[in-house]
Amino acid sequence: GHLAMIVVQQQGAFMVTHVPYKGGGPMMADTMGGQIDLGIASVAALSANVKGGKLRALAVTGEKRSHVMPDVPTLAEQGLSGFSAYAWWGILAPAGTPKPIVDKFNAELVKILNKPDVHKQLTETLGMDLAASSPEQLQKFVAGEMDRWGKVVKSNNVRAD
Repeated sequence: GHLAMIVVQQQGAFMVTHVPYKGGGPMMADTMGGQIDLGIASVAALSANVKGGKLRALAVTGEKRSHVMPDVPTLAEQGLSGFSAYAWWGILAPAGTPKPIVDKFNAELVKILNKPDVHKQLTETLGMDLAASSPEQLQKFVAGEMDRWGKVVKSNNVRAD
């Protein structure tokens, strides 16, 4: 969220005051309480509060609308063309883990993610788009994300305090 807001701010040519939070829960509580005007969180984290009327969703940061909140437009639809950022989760192992173990774990994980009850819980309840891919695809994706967001960090002198 922190880095995505920097890019939104730059592309949208507007300013906001950055208020760092150590998680989506405290940020959403302060947004609902009126201490801050807006924040970025994953659909999984905020959809219940949006549906409950405690938060108003202004935009989705992904390339397409969320199937959990289909009435909420993307930032691209609102004029920030080419912008896309989304929360993602990957399952990682230590770098020295033997490939046969990684491959076996990945195969079992794909089976679990494809179980109808698990798939439904993750997609319908939590709003996730599942991509049960290979370890190599995840590694390539992570490298791309590190490159993309690393440039934002460097060009904006972002520091982790």
